[in-house]
Amino acid sequence: MDLSVASCIDRNDDEGAKVYLTRQQEITDKIETIKTTLKELKENRDVQKENLTALQEEIKSLKAEKDKAVFTLEAAETVKSLQSATSTSSQEEDRMLEKVREGVQKTKEQADGTRITYENSADVQMKRLDKKMKDEELQKKLDALKAAQKK
Repeated sequence: MDLSVASCIDRNDDEGAKVYLTRQQEITDKIETIKTTLKELKENRDVQKENLTALQEEIKSLKAEKDKAVFTLEAAETVKSLQSATSTSSQEEDRMLEKVREGVQKTKEQADGTRITYENSADVQMKRLDKKMKDEELQKKLDALKAAQKK
């Protein structure tokens, strides 16, 4: 691309030089975009690994809580069959189930918060600003090459 730009400048073909400079800038932009995307994907992978680990721990905890709740329910059923007043054990079961539901909801909210934070990053805005600055830089390069040719 550099040779093509120089050749166009030698022939006073500004439009051709701009085309080659634009292509050169597009290739540079693509390379930068790929590098940035790879970096973001690696960071996202690490975040997802952390989320996965946290969710696996939460699942283990919920399974243990479920086993405890099942055991408690079985014990409550046994006691219930021996007692005549059943309303107290039913209320206890409802409270335990509600605690499990709250734990699941809290985990879901944490996962949603992580996703929203990632999506609202300033990267998109920075990329737009970078493109504008690169376009201005492209014009400056062309002007500098022209000035160097005239000397």
